[in-house]
Amino acid sequence: MSVRPPSPGLGTDAGGGKANGVDAAAGTGGVGRTDAGAGGSGGGMPAGGCTGPCGDFPAQPVIVPGAPPDAATMFGAAGTGNPGTGPCLLDPQTGTLFPSNWLRPRFSFKAPSSQKLFELRIHSDKQMNDLVVYTTMPSWTMPKDIWQNLAAHVVEQPITVTVRGLETVAGTKTVHVGASSTFVIAPVQAAGSIVYWTTTGVSSLKGFVVGDETVRSVLTPPMVGPTVRCIGCHTSTPDGQFIGMAANLAPDHADPASIAIRSGSNAQEPAYLTAVARQLLSRPQQPLAAFSAGHWKAGDRIAISMFQNRNIIWTDLEATAAAENTGWGIIKRTGDMGAPTGATWSHDGATIVYTSVAGGSTDTGIRILSGGKGSLYSVPYADRMGGAAAPVPGGSDPQFHAYYPSFAPDDKWIAFTRAPSLGESYDIPGAEVFILPREGATMPTRLGANDPPQCSGRTSPGVTNSWPKWAPTVKTANGRNYYWLTFSSRRTGFVPQIFITAVVVDAAGKVETFPALYVWNQPELEANHTPAWDLFELVVQ
Repeated sequence: MSVRPPSPGLGTDAGGGKANGVDAAAGTGGVGRTDAGAGGSGGGMPAGGCTGPCGDFPAQPVIVPGAPPDAATMFGAAGTGNPGTGPCLLDPQTGTLFPSNWLRPRFSFKAPSSQKLFELRIHSDKQMNDLVVYTTMPSWTMPKDIWQNLAAHVVEQPITVTVRGLETVAGTKTVHVGASSTFVIAPVQAAGSIVYWTTTGVSSLKGFVVGDETVRSVLTPPMVGPTVRCIGCHTSTPDGQFIGMAANLAPDHADPASIAIRSGSNAQEPAYLTAVARQLLSRPQQPLAAFSAGHWKAGDRIAISMFQNRNIIWTDLEATAAAENTGWGIIKRTGDMGAPTGATWSHDGATIVYTSVAGGSTDTGIRILSGGKGSLYSVPYADRMGGAAAPVPGGSDPQFHAYYPSFAPDDKWIAFTRAPSLGESYDIPGAEVFILPREGATMPTRLGANDPPQCSGRTSPGVTNSWPKWAPTVKTANGRNYYWLTFSSRRTGFVPQIFITAVVVDAAGKVETFPALYVWNQPELEANHTPAWDLFELVVQ
């Protein structure tokens, strides 16, 4: 097996030149497939430019096998038909923002059962032709060559999509027109790899490099250890070379999980992990590791984690002695009497944010049980000593649990999950994703990505939007900072699936959020949860 370095991305880094200790200005996407023809990391834009009109869309319609050769004559002139009674576009939702190196768009829609033939029309003012497709199927995926040219030439301009359906009753043909929608291609790429937890079959980690259409198995329990039966909550080390994850001897639960650290390329432990550190990490009830680029160099490689549902602890991965306050220690949280869960660590290494649960109990280090109320708190790391803990404004509303916090790559924002405070926090239909400035705010910003397409018949709260994680870099273009996020949601059906979205912040600090984009390369019948978007190095298969 071999690996190849990623190709450069677009835009400039807004995170001080580094993100997770890796040069973000280069748009590093983790090590993985980079062939542009395969939709690989970085993308590799086609040579040459086009000021318009461009010829990226073919002049002749695309007839998908199964559709009649004369389908165009059945629909008549563009846009004609009964308005508002045609197919509803489910993906991409109107207003969606695409990274310029993302998966080629898959257009999926639903229609009344009486409509059997469909016309998909994609329009850009910068193109000479509309891209017109005739199909009998409720989805169609744009060819890679068209997508790559479109992403290079039509940036920050609306691309309109309209779907019409043909109904035939007793020999009479009627055309029905669906509502038009638009999407936009961002002037920047997204970096890194997404690794997620699937509970279908054997609990395992799967993942892909941004732009890659192939989801691959990354780690399975036997790869982590001969007695390990479940692996789950995970994150990348700041250099992307290893994955820290919860590992358990039980088949389907996070307690009494310990921490394992393995390569996403060959499942090996890091050379710097000492026998003492391995012993400390193997103690039960300490899932959910977190690392920081601010404490990731020889002599200062630290993991923080939960411990026995009572404390946040640090562990020296190069420890030579197991004594408390030598090889490991408790992060003091002065002024906070609650039980901690779900700690995360800023990239600068200065701040830990976690959920403090008052009036109840926790389970597995990540779950709030009935009777408690979870609020976001912050505490300084202070060279392993901790300090005064304080609520994060906007993350301590008594009506809601606030949990699963995550720092943006430049540490300016915190994403988190919010759900009604009556009951548990895990896998709750009422959960939604919000963001806050690092210092907090009077009111958090609710992401537009929480809302499914209106015509899907599903609404949020009610679809279990949860576990937001930021992409590893933030890019700047035209004075605006572009952030990418991934999260899981049950909006497509019974099983959770992975989605991404964008957050754009202008020079004045105004925040714009966007609808969610479905990650269509994942197996749609598998239960996929807890994604992490980071600089994971994944093996090329």
